[in-house]
Amino acid sequence: MQKLILHIGTQKTGTSAIQEVCSENRDLLLKQGINYSLFGRGPIDTPAHHAHHILSHKWAPGWLSGRIEAETTDQVWNKFIASLEKHSTCHTTVISSEHFYKAGVMMPQAIQTLSDELDGKADTTVVVYFRRPDTFSLSNWAHGIKTQKNFAMSFEDYCKSDGLNALLSYQKNLEVWRKAFGAENVVPKIFNKRYFKDGDIVRDFLSIAGGHVTSEFRDVGSVNVSLSPFTLNALSCLDRSNIQNLGKFIDTIDSFVRDNFTKDDQKLSDPLTQEIASDILKQHGPAYMDLAREILGEAEVLESLDPTLRNGTFEPVPEKWKALLVDVWQAGNQAGRSPNVQ
Repeated sequence: MQKLILHIGTQKTGTSAIQEVCSENRDLLLKQGINYSLFGRGPIDTPAHHAHHILSHKWAPGWLSGRIEAETTDQVWNKFIASLEKHSTCHTTVISSEHFYKAGVMMPQAIQTLSDELDGKADTTVVVYFRRPDTFSLSNWAHGIKTQKNFAMSFEDYCKSDGLNALLSYQKNLEVWRKAFGAENVVPKIFNKRYFKDGDIVRDFLSIAGGHVTSEFRDVGSVNVSLSPFTLNALSCLDRSNIQNLGKFIDTIDSFVRDNFTKDDQKLSDPLTQEIASDILKQHGPAYMDLAREILGEAEVLESLDPTLRNGTFEPVPEKWKALLVDVWQAGNQAGRSPNVQ
């Protein structure tokens, strides 16, 4: 029976980098005996192509990034299960989707069913990375701004939302997976490069799967590059609902901001202020540090959760700059495409 590495996230912990490197170097991983499964991935030429979101959708109905031809989620899942049962020269299969973690939050009872489905078909190890709560919150909010046209919630309001607080209940959510798969088969990790193998998230993950990065690996470059805080605040106050190509529009806005605003201007609009960071860490910091001690051991816990380390003090986007950004938005909106900013 071959091993299965089930990488469940969490989101905003280098998942895209892991998925893209494994996908783009699948042929080289096969030589190492690792099969980054072809089943359950999104459409070609989309970011979702590198991740197994269709497989995770079976356990969290209501969300789906794409389909493989006209197949249903159940059919894709059944083909994946059949691939595990076939004789293979690979010792390990890997699937990765941060939406498995979300499935455990939304429908914890489904994770036991998932475990039952895999029982006897693969020797499963669940891998999950956890990020400090304040930066996790900011990164998730930023992801909503970047990817959802109708996402207009302020960062302060987002930090008070039930959805975010459910995601940040790390210990509770981890227990769901430990109960279903057995604590000995769940590998929790702290998302911090000082704790990664060679300081690299991809190398760290592959070491768990029994593989390694070689000089032959194709470099995928930067994945999910962060927008400046100023850009995020600007986008959050602009109506993006009618923009046809949101990704290109955001790239244009970000380029415009970087070209026209100083770094000091951009830093002034950091949404994660000391006050908000303090509130997040007051609620979720102690449990996170308990988890870090469990994973790393008391002597290895070096990370400070002092909110005063935040440099930003939030100031709204100045009206004179907002007017320019609105002009850019209107140009893109009227043309139905990303505008050219001279």
